Amino acid sequence: MIVSASRRTDIPAFHSEWLLHRLEEGFALAANPYRPKQLVRVPLERGLTDCMVFWTKNPGPLASRLDLLDRFGIPYYFQFTLTPYGPALEPGLPDKRTLIRCFRQMAEQIGPGRMVWRYDPILLGDGLTVEEHLPLFRKMAVQLKGATRRCVISFLDLYPRMTARMGTVYRPPTEQECRQLAAGLGEIGRELGLEIVSCCEKMDLSLWGIRHGACIDPVVISDILGEPLKIPHHAGQRPDCGCVQSVDIGSYDCCTHGCLYCYGTTSARAAARRMAACDPLSPMLGGWPPEDGEILEKDWPVFSTGQMKLF
Repeated sequence: MIVSASRRTDIPAFHSEWLLHRLEEGFALAANPYRPKQLVRVPLERGLTDCMVFWTKNPGPLASRLDLLDRFGIPYYFQFTLTPYGPALEPGLPDKRTLIRCFRQMAEQIGPGRMVWRYDPILLGDGLTVEEHLPLFRKMAVQLKGATRRCVISFLDLYPRMTARMGTVYRPPTEQECRQLAAGLGEIGRELGLEIVSCCEKMDLSLWGIRHGACIDPVVISDILGEPLKIPHHAGQRPDCGCVQSVDIGSYDCCTHGCLYCYGTTSARAAARRMAACDPLSPMLGGWPPEDGEILEKDWPVFSTGQMKLF
């Protein structure tokens, strides 16, 4: 079983204490986003959990406790989102120099193969053009050289809840602009020895050396575990998503970074209310389970075979 922690919120930034409690207890409860009284019990144990995938824009609070995380023996890797955007788009994030320093320090501790850089989402507006993105990306790529082997990119998808926050200032790149960006990013990647893959994109960017990728990636997981894995595609994701099967233990509206393009937060008010309900001792994120909630037990698949990967 692969555990996603989390597409819905930034667990390393805001809920590292909760996570460590859950690992100590050996399970977490995850609520169905569409049926909040329906909970599923997710085991967090070595031997049952093949790998954990962390999604974050500021892993600092968990990065300082990686020694504790390692004691549980569950393989993991980080997807660390680093963009060139400032407080207008990402008001709650630390200074980018601090985040780049954190990225490099983590890579020194756990290795560059377990640190995936996300340059995501790519958007335009407020003076930010295709021509400006490329030198900004290059600068970050140079600063992260040796600390990561892979960069995941995606172009902005506008969800309804984002539109009110972003207004008409910011927009997704046009198809032609996407191609121009891919050509420039691909060239930088080749120059610096950085693999660049796309996330959930219909467009074929292989002409510029950018293949369709996955966030919950069986290749990355296989490399970390040192054995071949056969994991089915995650049927519940968007049609163009390449991710394999996983279960998410996060909850929406449990992050106060306040990024304007975030699909995981309804509003600042909703996030503040939900964050106030979070308790690190609760078995679930976002508050305590409802008294009339239903807890489902599932037979989760284990993908690790114990067979060593030779090549």
